[in-house]
Amino acid sequence: MNAKRFKGYVINGFRFHTKDIEENRKTQNSGVMVVASTSSFSSAKDQNPAKGDVAYYGVIREIIELNYSGRAKVVLFRCDWADVRSEGRGIKKDEYGFTLVNFNQLLYRGDHLSNEPFVLASQVEQVFYIRDPIDEDWHIVIGTKPRDYFDMSRKDDDDEMEIYYPNGSDDNLNANSNTSNDYDIINWMRTDVPGITINSPLVVNVASNVVHGDEGYSSEDDRNENTLI
Repeated sequence: MNAKRFKGYVINGFRFHTKDIEENRKTQNSGVMVVASTSSFSSAKDQNPAKGDVAYYGVIREIIELNYSGRAKVVLFRCDWADVRSEGRGIKKDEYGFTLVNFNQLLYRGDHLSNEPFVLASQVEQVFYIRDPIDEDWHIVIGTKPRDYFDMSRKDDDDEMEIYYPNGSDDNLNANSNTSNDYDIINWMRTDVPGITINSPLVVNVASNVVHGDEGYSSEDDRNENTLI
């Protein structure tokens, strides 16, 4: 198994970046939200927990792609998650109905083996956080809708390689799927509209960016910190 670390990732119409990338930017793309079925207890003595959907809010710290010898690929986000189990401590609602979260109160701090900060990239939705001007420990959650991703004429950038996996197909690529080469570049040619002729060097350059990436990963080597789209 090989692992790669990236600075950014695009999936299902959302563009994500790690939190550290935003330090020198005016844009924000590190906020995530995932809804999970969770058992809730009313007290420590409660023997009949109630199961329901709970929204978890986090910020992305790392983006990691796991490649299982070319048979399958999985993209994970390692996140800091606000403690949504404690109303008023890590999450609350204001008088206008907005949800606020406090990232000084985290759900997992990594001090137990059971702590699980990872989530599949295909499972999350994107949210934005606006700092409360009165209490700066709290951030207002703003949801967003996905959009189609078109990047036909983007200039190649060796420092920010981009690969596009639409509709979450990166998280479960079958080795027997019909792909155009060993790097799972899928042919998405449409047959219901007339074709458009383009210069072949553009296609060659895009493919070369995918093919010539480093295969290994080291925590001390930042060469793999690119953008996976």
